[in-house]
Amino acid sequence: MSGGTRLSSVDLFAGAGGLTLGLRRAGFDTVLAIDDWGPAVGTLRRNFGEAAVAAGCVRELTASTVLALSATAWPPAPGARAFSNAADCALLSATAAPPRSDNGH
Repeated sequence: MSGGTRLSSVDLFAGAGGLTLGLRRAGFDTVLAIDDWGPAVGTLRRNFGEAAVAAGCVRELTASTVLALSATAWPPAPGARAFSNAADCALLSATAAPPRSDNGH
């Protein structure tokens, strides 16, 4: 980014981190990645350890929770901040197992 300013993002429904990786390649630092599926959360922690990774349902998140979880990494300097989210591709995949739960996530 021009002048060395990095952009920051919060990745909701992060899965194993495909969008997180794309954002990184586009110049974003993902400061928080959230998913509710244990194997995906483990992969996120291994591949994106510099981000805060949270296991949980985004339906239960509040703005104050997101700010608290990302507080140590969220840059205090001005710059673009983005929230990203992707469809649950595990449910859309031809090789997908049955849904993990019947409560919508």
